[in-house]
Amino acid sequence: MAFRCTVLALFLAALIATTHALDVGKKQDAPLGSEDNPHPEDHGLDDLDEEGQEPEETKHSFGYYEDTGEHDKITKQHLQNLHKKMDADGNGKVSREEIVAHHEKTSQEVGYKEIESIFDEIESTQDGSLSLEEHMSEMKEVHAAESPENYKVIEQTELAKFKAADADGDGKLDKKELTHLMRPELHPEVLKVHVKDVMRQKDDDNNGKLHKEEFGDLEHEDFKKLDADNDGHISLEELHHYESGKFKLHNALDSLFESADKDGDKHVTIEELAAAADKLQDGHGAYDQLSEWIFHHEDL
Repeated sequence: MAFRCTVLALFLAALIATTHALDVGKKQDAPLGSEDNPHPEDHGLDDLDEEGQEPEETKHSFGYYEDTGEHDKITKQHLQNLHKKMDADGNGKVSREEIVAHHEKTSQEVGYKEIESIFDEIESTQDGSLSLEEHMSEMKEVHAAESPENYKVIEQTELAKFKAADADGDGKLDKKELTHLMRPELHPEVLKVHVKDVMRQKDDDNNGKLHKEEFGDLEHEDFKKLDADNDGHISLEELHHYESGKFKLHNALDSLFESADKDGDKHVTIEELAAAADKLQDGHGAYDQLSEWIFHHEDL
C-alpha cells in the first residue's frame, strides 16, 4: 500500500525533525502515548534516505534547522535575547512566574505552527478541517495490526480526545482544535484523556498507580521528586503533572535559578543570566529547556 499523508504521519515527521534538530539527547514523550504513536518507520518515514541524509519530508516541517554545531553552545547573546522576551513588565529581571507564562505562550504558538505547516499537505484536512470520521478512519489504518480488543480501547480513547478537542462541538477540527488533539499538553481536557490512557497502558497490575518499573525511563531522583506523597508510586495526579510538561519545566527552573540567581531574590536579571552562560551548557539541568526556547522558539 502506498504511503498516504495522514495527520498522524505528517505530525510525526514534524516532531522527528524538531527533536532531531534540537539534539537534546533525550527521548521525547509522544503526545499520543505509546499505543497511539507507532514508530515512524511503520508509516514509511525512515530516519535516513538512501544517501544517509534526513528525508525531505522532515526538513520542510516547522522548526527544522540543520544542526551544524553552531547551535550547540548557548551564548551570552542568546540568553540576553531570551531574557528580553521573558521580561514581561520590562523591569530588567524575570521571575519564575514570568518564565512559566512565556513558556506557556510560546508552546501554544509553536504547537499551532507545527500543525499549520503541514495542514494543507494532509489529504483529510485539505477542506479546512478534520472530521471525526476522517480521524477514526486514519486511526484504523494506523492501528491495523492491533487485535480487535486492543483497537476498541484505542478507538474509545481517540474518540474521547477528539470530542475534548472539538471546542465548538461541530464534529470536525480546525487548525487550533487539531493542535490540541495532537498536543494534549496544550489543552486541559484533552490532557485528562491522554493521562488516563497513559495510566491504562503502563499500569500492569491495574491498581491505579505506577511503581518505578511500570513508569519506565525516569532517573531514581526524578521519580522520587515526582512522587509528591512519597508512597513509592506515581498517582494519576502525579502522572498528570509529568505529562503536562510542568515537571520537566520546574526541574529546569530549579537548576536555572540555582545557577543564575546569585543574590537569591527569586528573580534573574539580564546580567545574572548572561553571566551564567558558561554554566548553562550541555549537561546542565536547564540546558534542554533553554535550547528549546532559544533554538526552537527563536522566531516567536
